[in-house]
Amino acid sequence: MQRTNIEWAKNQDGTKGHVWNPVRGCLRGCSYCYARKFARRFFNDKDFKPKWIQDNFEKSMPNKPSVIFVNSMSDPEWWDPEWMHKVFNKIRDNFKHTFIFLTKNPEIYKKHIFPLNSRLGITVTNREDILKVEKFIERNELNSHFQFFLSMEPILEKLEQPGQEFLDFFSWLIVGAETGNRKGRVTPERKWIYNLMDWGIPIFMKNNLASIWSKKLIQEIPNNGSI
Repeated sequence: MQRTNIEWAKNQDGTKGHVWNPVRGCLRGCSYCYARKFARRFFNDKDFKPKWIQDNFEKSMPNKPSVIFVNSMSDPEWWDPEWMHKVFNKIRDNFKHTFIFLTKNPEIYKKHIFPLNSRLGITVTNREDILKVEKFIERNELNSHFQFFLSMEPILEKLEQPGQEFLDFFSWLIVGAETGNRKGRVTPERKWIYNLMDWGIPIFMKNNLASIWSKKLIQEIPNNGSI
C-alpha cells in the first residue's frame, strides 16, 4: 500500500494517507488527465483501457486506521461488476479504514451498494458538469449515510453558484488547478476560486493554487478532521 502526497487524502492525525489502485485505466479521455500520462510513462500503458491489477489488489492494508484513496488511476464508472464486488468485499473486511472513491459519473453511486466505510466524491470541472450533477441530484435518492464531496480538479472556468439542493448535497469542496504542460492548459483566475467561497461548503484549496490565491490557502476538512 503506497503513501500519497495528495494533500486532502490525509489521516485524521495529519499523516499521509494511502492510494490503492486495484484497477488502472479509464475510457473517458479527458484532455487534462494526469493518470493516463502517468500510466504511459511508468507502466508503458498506451491504451489506458481499464484493467484489473491483481498485485495491487493483494497489497496489505495499513495497520492503523487510514484514509485510502481507491482509484487515483481509474474511474469506477468503467469497472467490471466482478472487480467492484472484489473491492467492496475487501473494504468491508477493513472497516477501520476510510476508503475514498471519485468519479465523473455519479450514476455509479445509485447502481452499486457501496460499503458504509466509503466516502463518495464527484468530479466537476465546468458548467456542463454542474448541470449534469444537478439533474442527478434531482432524480435520485441515495443512502443518507454517505456524505458526498465535490472535487473541482482541475477547475476549467468560473462556476456560478448552483441551487440550494445542490449545495446541501455536498459536505466538502476540493478545488485545484490543472497540472502538466499540455497545449491549451487552463490556468484558473483568482476570482474563480474566490467565487466558490460564497457557496457555503467547507473548501480545501490544493497547493497548486498557491501562486493564484497569493495568500494562505484555505484547507478546511469537515467532521473534525475526518473525511
